[in-house]
Amino acid sequence: MINKFKPDLVLGIAARNEEKTIYATLESLINEVKLFPQSISISVHIVLNGCVDETEQEIKRYISHHHHQNRVVINIKKIQNGLISAQQIIWKKKNKNNVIVFIDADIVFKQGSLYKLYEMVSQPSTRIVWANVTPVYKPKTRSLSITRILNFRDYFPKIFGVRKYVCGRVFSTKKYPLLISRSRHVSPIEKNIVKLLSLDKGPIVDDIYLTRYFRLTYGIDSIENCSTSVAYYNPITNITDFYVSQRRTVMEMYRLDLLYPAQESVAKRTSYLRKTINSPTYNQLSLINKIECFLYIILYDLCRKISMYELVIKILIVKAGIPVSPINIWPSVKSSKVEFKSSLNT
Repeated sequence: MINKFKPDLVLGIAARNEEKTIYATLESLINEVKLFPQSISISVHIVLNGCVDETEQEIKRYISHHHHQNRVVINIKKIQNGLISAQQIIWKKKNKNNVIVFIDADIVFKQGSLYKLYEMVSQPSTRIVWANVTPVYKPKTRSLSITRILNFRDYFPKIFGVRKYVCGRVFSTKKYPLLISRSRHVSPIEKNIVKLLSLDKGPIVDDIYLTRYFRLTYGIDSIENCSTSVAYYNPITNITDFYVSQRRTVMEMYRLDLLYPAQESVAKRTSYLRKTINSPTYNQLSLINKIECFLYIILYDLCRKISMYELVIKILIVKAGIPVSPINIWPSVKSSKVEFKSSLNT
């Protein structure tokens, strides 16, 4: 007998200073909801995480413009504690019988993508799954493009094979095991290092932690990608933002090593992040795209090495007893926070 039961859906958005994108995200999200059967109950929970802009007003503007669409009630809560706390609040809305999908406040969906993700998440064997992400537009120029270089990984995803980690823009999990505090069995860390890296705040973002947790607990194959579910974002358009995006990942991975040290070598722990080029696919690229690929890899490696050097130097300075201001661990990638002006690739 076929089980026709379909679980209810909880949609969670943790937003911080997303005034330029949240309206389009909600519009896209509610359009996706229209494709779900009426028998599935759907709720949207937005937790404003330390917003100092007009994000809340934009949400209320959307609600006022679409009050007649009463299938989904949008709930809003405000906190000051960070992304992890925001998502833990959303997680508490989940019960054992429903599905929860976390969504960034600066994305829009390709039509039908949310339901495809929902169907995959609903499978008993699925532990954690993420949607494909791609820039909302692609430069048409046949000459070298800085935007294509900086976003090469997402413009040409097949060049490097399937990602073996959680991409946090749109994802769903049946378990959210994120701990704020460190284990009692872990060796204490010097107070000046705790202050430098803001370790008292715990993890800064969830997807890096969740990748590590699911990989160590269930194996790397437990992290799945729903290739038919696609979300669009505004691409990075300058080297400063590209550097920021790589730097904050390096910083967070280092922080997690201190917060939750694992009994394995660094080489083994980060092997799933290495970029191995798929030669047959690479050979099909134009000469310009091959050059862009080469430049992307150079920039990627350079930014990560500089970030690690910065981190090591500041730690050495602090250990020498010289005061250093806490590192800005997770600055915003500003060029991805602009309005969605280009037509979507739907």
